[in-house]
Amino acid sequence: MAIICRALLASALAATPILRAAPPPAEAFATLPQINDVDLSPNGNLIAWADRGEGTDLIVIYDLVTRAVKRQLGVDPQTKLRGLFWGDDETVLFDVSQTETRKTINAPRYETYSSFVADVRDGKTRPLLLTRDAQMPVTDTVLVAWRTSKPRTVVMSSWDYSAVEARRGLGTLLAGHREDSGWVSILFEVDTTTGRGVPIDRGSQFTDEWVVDADGRSVARSEWNPKLDRYRILAAQRLGGWREIHNQKGRGDLKLQGLTGDEKAVIAVGANRAGRAIVWAMARDGSGSRVLFEDPAFDVQSVVHDRFTGAPVGVQLGGPLQEFRWFDDRAQARYESVAGAFKDRRVEVYGRSEDDKRVLARVGGPSHPAIYYLVDFTTNTAEIVGEEYPGLTDVALGEVRVIAYKARDGLAIPAYLTLPPLATAKDLPLVVLVHGGPEARDNYEFNCWAQFL
Repeated sequence: MAIICRALLASALAATPILRAAPPPAEAFATLPQINDVDLSPNGNLIAWADRGEGTDLIVIYDLVTRAVKRQLGVDPQTKLRGLFWGDDETVLFDVSQTETRKTINAPRYETYSSFVADVRDGKTRPLLLTRDAQMPVTDTVLVAWRTSKPRTVVMSSWDYSAVEARRGLGTLLAGHREDSGWVSILFEVDTTTGRGVPIDRGSQFTDEWVVDADGRSVARSEWNPKLDRYRILAAQRLGGWREIHNQKGRGDLKLQGLTGDEKAVIAVGANRAGRAIVWAMARDGSGSRVLFEDPAFDVQSVVHDRFTGAPVGVQLGGPLQEFRWFDDRAQARYESVAGAFKDRRVEVYGRSEDDKRVLARVGGPSHPAIYYLVDFTTNTAEIVGEEYPGLTDVALGEVRVIAYKARDGLAIPAYLTLPPLATAKDLPLVVLVHGGPEARDNYEFNCWAQFL
């Protein structure tokens, strides 16, 4: 597909194509991305994104029909905007966090998280899942499903309201003491027009994750009992009750990922006998598990789901390049048609419209800060929505190479080597940036720290 690139917003045209002779200022690196969390409405007519260009968090909603900004919604300056996406064509769901400090001597600071909804029609925002007195939102909730068969409805989980009220100052579970903590996981159906939630299922103090079907009904949950060192997956039965479909010693790294397309099996990512993370399908009727996907060389890092059906369509692998593998032909065709137009760039295709005519693409790489594009398949055009680091547009940045070096015991350690632009790769000083861990990793994408140094 021949894609023509052009700017969607006038501000995107301000970038000069001239290579700067002097290095950019430190401020060009030492900022949060100017825009991120770009998302397309289901009907494909509106785009929303988080804008931090002026130092305050804004939710910007752009109308593709009128070619103008429809709304700019501010968030509480005491909070931080953590992410947003469309709930339906008229509502944007977003999360914020707020820094809290316990009222004790030398108390550490911590973040509490809350979920909100913004109405595009009137610009009003409201919290999702209110406390019993309807005065403030419940913190540390989990959005389990943003789209079900019921309009204006999402499914969220939280801990029992009374426990939240009693222990609001703590806001967390103490590891290893769940059996007497008093916290119980509850699943709620939440009306996005009012923010009010109705309990639809109840787990236990050991419940970790919930899985719901297309109608928003609970069909599976995981349980972790640290005292017994036991992890289980339970499936809901048609006539009531729960059936155990998986039981293992140790928490491990097993994570629930929803349902298969036919909703007959629960998807989970976890290690095989060789210790490599693969995708499992665990039958809800208890008949056993099967391998849904595995790669011979790399771990499965995440599962890619269809935006509207929730069905798994592919995976993103680990390894140095973090490539995608697809088992859905339409998803693969969308990805390849866009990726083919941006050679030598890292491309993430997401946020498709329900009619498949438009998608969003995040295009960048370790030497290229990400740019967001709106791709229209009816016109074969890719329009620039915005850039994460506009101050680095057309700046010569360092070349990044994938390398491996040997540790003292002979183990090969994968790494990314960033070289100064326009410099000979010989006899250079070295700065080592060690990532967190032990399960964290660096990614094959723009790293402001490495590029600044």
